[in-house]
Amino acid sequence: MILVMVLGFFLLLSGIVVDEFWSVRQAELMIHKIYLKEQAYYRAISAFESAIPYLQRDNANYDSLNDIWATPVEFPLPEGKIKIQVEDEERYINLNLVQKKGGFEIVKRLFDILKINSLSAETLRTWVTGVGFWDREYPPKKAPLESLEELRFLGISNKDFYGKAIGFEFYPGLSQVATVWGSGRVNLNTAPVEVIMALSPQIDRTLAENLIEYRKTHPLKKVEDLLLVDGFTFEILHEVKPWATVKSEYFRITVEVKIGGVEGELQTVVKRHHNRFEVVYWRFS
Repeated sequence: MILVMVLGFFLLLSGIVVDEFWSVRQAELMIHKIYLKEQAYYRAISAFESAIPYLQRDNANYDSLNDIWATPVEFPLPEGKIKIQVEDEERYINLNLVQKKGGFEIVKRLFDILKINSLSAETLRTWVTGVGFWDREYPPKKAPLESLEELRFLGISNKDFYGKAIGFEFYPGLSQVATVWGSGRVNLNTAPVEVIMALSPQIDRTLAENLIEYRKTHPLKKVEDLLLVDGFTFEILHEVKPWATVKSEYFRITVEVKIGGVEGELQTVVKRHHNRFEVVYWRFS
């Protein structure tokens, strides 16, 4: 009987020791993970700083997908890897254009092209300006959008935000063709098909694809070079010119870091002032 009690006590004590061991081990693993995350953060900052010179060496007159900054860079670390990607933020349509008459028409065309049905351009305009019909329980913001995430607050569906397939056709979501940063002008050298189409009701998919094909070997050095692209007329140029550019001010720099099984991502948006860059958005996750 005493032997059974001693054995039971020993097993109980062993269980406590094992539990303590695993608790200590889990704490050690957690501390190590926090350390790796911190290392990922500092590595990301260093990589971000190394990306700026690529933009500083950029062509002074125009920006295109042929520029050195447009090619993602990936290099290994002893314990992981880093990927740096620079993207022209003004390849997209700034949704805050809804505040202007002509800008609203561009945003509305973009909604129609993407077949957005869970949110209307009119609702977005009222949210930003406070002018128009509003049937929500909360008041409109009456201020420019600060993040595309505000669209989720307004009730946009996942499909309309991230993209969807209708039959055999795929339609990008607003998160893939829109921004809240930028001068309000679209860079014709970097914009995707849907954005180019939204600039004028006279630009169909064929014309937009003509421009994309042309700029692969002949980046536009000025907006007027649009006339060199097959199918574009003076009338289209006149309509597009107030909303178009070939030189961008805003760029998004994304740094992805993987260290010892831990991942970190730094998202930044920078504004170019001649050869100097100002960070206007910064998020590490």
